[in-house]
Amino acid sequence: MLAIIWLDVITEKLAFIWLDVITEKLANIWLDVITEKLANIWLDVITEMLAIIWLDVITEKLANIWLDVITEMLAYIWLDVITEMLAYIGLDVITEKLAIIWLDVITHNI
Repeated sequence: MLAIIWLDVITEKLAFIWLDVITEKLANIWLDVITEKLANIWLDVITEMLAIIWLDVITEKLANIWLDVITEMLAYIWLDVITEMLAYIGLDVITEKLAIIWLDVITHNI
């Protein structure tokens, strides 16, 4: 009778110990799995967000650089065109005025 009681007590205590051990191990495993999955998800989210931010920053900077370059080039082209046109107009005006003056001088002297 005592042996049966002791066997029941020992079996029950061992069962509780094993249940505690198994529960704790499973809990740790699940905690590790969930933590790792969440860490990977957050890592992916943060990496993707940083990649998008950097892409936006680089794209914007490159766009600004190209805008500056194109604007500056167009400004130089237009400056050259306007300067050249004004030079031709000025040359034409001066040439025409000198021609008229010379024509007057020659005509007057004849």
